[in-house]
Amino acid sequence: MRQPFCILSVLGPVLDDGELQFVEAARTLKDARRRIEALAKLSPGQYTIYNGQTGERMPIISSAKPRSLYAKARFGKHTRRTI
Repeated sequence: MRQPFCILSVLGPVLDDGELQFVEAARTLKDARRRIEALAKLSPGQYTIYNGQTGERMPIISSAKPRSLYAKARFGKHTRRTI
């Protein structure tokens, strides 16, 4: 059976001749959303879920949350940085 939900990565602005790149297929909308959450941790950006049965598209924009690290300063003090 063919999986109806396609996860697509948006490369560049779609309105300015950007591209949609196929990432993978999912069985349910919930599975597709979970997979995008996992992908966004590695590669934040804009994704689209395409429903092959209805033709609907659902754009999803993910961004990386800043992580804070404790870095040892030159004089042994701990400072907090956001990357």
